[in-house]
Amino acid sequence: MLLTASVAALSTGGLESTAFAQHEDIVRRSAFFESEAWPIIERECLPCHGSDGRPKGGLRLDSRPAMVKGGDRGPAFDEANPESSLLLRMISWEHEDYQMPPTGRLSDDDLAILNEWVLEGATWADGVGADPADADADDDIPVGGDWWAWQPLVRPEVPAVEESSWVRNPVDAFVLAGLEASNLSPAPEADRHTLVRRVALDLTGLPPTPAEIAAFLDDDAPGAYERMVDRFLESSQHGVKWARHWLDAVRYADTDGYERDRVKPAAWRYRDWVVDAINEDLPWNRFLVEQLAGDELPDRDLSTLTATGFYRLGIWDDEPTDVELAKNDDLDSIIDVVSRGMMGMSVACARCHEHKRDPILQGDYYRLAAIFRDLAPYKERMGNAIDAKNVTRQVPEHFGAEGEAKFTDGRRRYEAERASMLEALRAHVDTVVAPDGSDPRDVGLVAHYPMDDAELGVLRDSTGNH
Repeated sequence: MLLTASVAALSTGGLESTAFAQHEDIVRRSAFFESEAWPIIERECLPCHGSDGRPKGGLRLDSRPAMVKGGDRGPAFDEANPESSLLLRMISWEHEDYQMPPTGRLSDDDLAILNEWVLEGATWADGVGADPADADADDDIPVGGDWWAWQPLVRPEVPAVEESSWVRNPVDAFVLAGLEASNLSPAPEADRHTLVRRVALDLTGLPPTPAEIAAFLDDDAPGAYERMVDRFLESSQHGVKWARHWLDAVRYADTDGYERDRVKPAAWRYRDWVVDAINEDLPWNRFLVEQLAGDELPDRDLSTLTATGFYRLGIWDDEPTDVELAKNDDLDSIIDVVSRGMMGMSVACARCHEHKRDPILQGDYYRLAAIFRDLAPYKERMGNAIDAKNVTRQVPEHFGAEGEAKFTDGRRRYEAERASMLEALRAHVDTVVAPDGSDPRDVGLVAHYPMDDAELGVLRDSTGNH
């Protein structure tokens, strides 16, 4: 019995000793990785193979699972045969097709460190690099040019449907195909009263008037629906309703925000320009160009200049603590609105790093910033109205030859009307006399109310109150 216990004790002690030695080895290799291997990987590999950008070759080297998963050429680390790992072949520069990093071969010391680390199992230290769980997080998410938004436009085939009699145009076929795929049937056609109400709310944001309802209900001729739609499209309220959507997209506001929340005295001019542009059916490309560069157009006029009020929307700190930071924040706001509102995509991520999903480089962001960099800086004249001090010089410059002629004619008529009014005023003054018959122009001091005397400067009513 004693012998058995002794053997068991010796066996247990041996196991504990082995486990302790293994633990010590893991600790040593983790420390070696964190102090020696990781700085090399971080410096030489992660600029192209990290998680902050689009990893080249689909390979990430910022976590052990990512290395095992590998990229387009397979796993970077071979767990079964570490000496055959792709990473070692890449950094060895012994093969023409495997020469990493592309900036030049690593030093002998760096190569020795990485070789030792890989051959010992590529042990990773906790808390270093990316979260290991992220290695497979992107598998089902297309990156860069593979995303659906970057695919070329292709006219799809019109789907075949069972209830073909319901289809009046190709769009109906797509709608009906979706319904049939879900075992649904189209709703019954709406009655005329419902139709006119829906169209009015959609196109003008207001319910139809009794007259508008009657006009549609009483129109039995073919094309009645189209004529009803046209009437609402021609309504000035159509521009008001749909301008709200654009004004929301470009962060329109009548005030600056921040603690003072000062009023933007001319912001309404831009708002009205958007309403008019929609009502006049201004082409989409021209609608954007006038807002982005209305002051640079060869045919610029007051309308195109007003459109550039786009740049003065959103929050605006009129007295920032850090002027340079405020300028760059305003640039970021403009870039964000241009990209999301006009391009249907966000590039804001690229302010700090290359986009993780879309093919947008950080350099692209700052190229956009350079375009808008010359916008009027802080502490210049507020508002976008023409400077009254230089109106005679600026108006002809802004309006061209035709505008200059109109301005000159208007000034001539103003001067003539002003002279006539002054003459009439002088004639009227000559006929005015004071109640006592004296000439008002000869009357001297009428009243004196000193404000620095406690009694003389006090006015009282009949009750004696101040």
